[in-house]
Amino acid sequence: FSAAAILGMPERFFVVTTAIWTLVVRFPPDFPLAAAMGMSLFAVMLLMMYLYRRVTRSATYVTITGKAFRPRLLQMGWKRWPLFGICLAYLSVAVFLPMLALVYVSLLKFATVIPKDISWTLDNYRQAFNLGPIRAALGTSLTLGLMTATIGMLLMGLLSWIIYRSQTRGRGILEYIVMFPQSVPRLVFGLGLLLGWVVMPIPVYGTIWLLLLGYLTVFLPLGIRTISGVMVQLDKSVEECARVCGASWLYQLWTVTMPLLRPGLIAAWVLLFIASVREVGASVLLIGPQTKVIGPAIISSWESSGLQLTAAMALIQVSIVFAALLVLFVVAGRMARIEGE
Repeated sequence: FSAAAILGMPERFFVVTTAIWTLVVRFPPDFPLAAAMGMSLFAVMLLMMYLYRRVTRSATYVTITGKAFRPRLLQMGWKRWPLFGICLAYLSVAVFLPMLALVYVSLLKFATVIPKDISWTLDNYRQAFNLGPIRAALGTSLTLGLMTATIGMLLMGLLSWIIYRSQTRGRGILEYIVMFPQSVPRLVFGLGLLLGWVVMPIPVYGTIWLLLLGYLTVFLPLGIRTISGVMVQLDKSVEECARVCGASWLYQLWTVTMPLLRPGLIAAWVLLFIASVREVGASVLLIGPQTKVIGPAIISSWESSGLQLTAAMALIQVSIVFAALLVLFVVAGRMARIEGE
């Protein structure tokens, strides 16, 4: 949504999500039409989820069975360098160029592209850390990231096991339910949460708990898909062998299933943390005076404080995400060395 809104809307180029957002924020808002467009998008996603379930119902994706298993590297041969060039070109345009632009602008005293007028400074970063609202937004974002990642990993791991490994009746319907937030734009979903909870006698609006509930809901598909991507590769014979040997369900889950799912669980934790720190769409309508988060704070700075402070705040957010990814790579590397030994 964010990229489409920033790059497309100034040129009157709309996608479904930005069109829905325009209908919601304009005066007067057209909630019925926005809801109708959201449901149309949901219908398409529902069809995609049905097709996905039909495809993954077979054992096509199973790579780890009860037999001996050892991963092997794929030899690319002469294709290695052309593929590397394509990847490098994409990264240059999609990652390196935007990051260099942010670094450049964040170090300027004032925005300019004239070389002789450039004046460098670190005051933008100093200001970002010294301003109370920005510091509070960073703290709230980190707290929400840790809470969402930890609670979400446990909750979504359990839901993934129920959907893909158990024989529980209605698990197919449960899969469609947990994928529902994927078909609803986060801004519209946040509006639904706002309208639903503001009339409740429970005072959660404007608190961190409503944000946590919103994050856990909108990131359900992300966590489920990350964990289930590993789970569907595990043949059920692995767990059946443990049960044949007399292991209880809990012992089999702890000693067999969980170690094999560990890469997916760690990846889900990191992805949920990253998604929470950089979330904008649902947060912008759910934050309160004491629960501001960094994403909407960056948008507010863009509108009121200028490019330099906004770029510095964006790079602080990127640094948090990079640190989370670094932790993931370190943990994954250690796990690979342990398994190799």
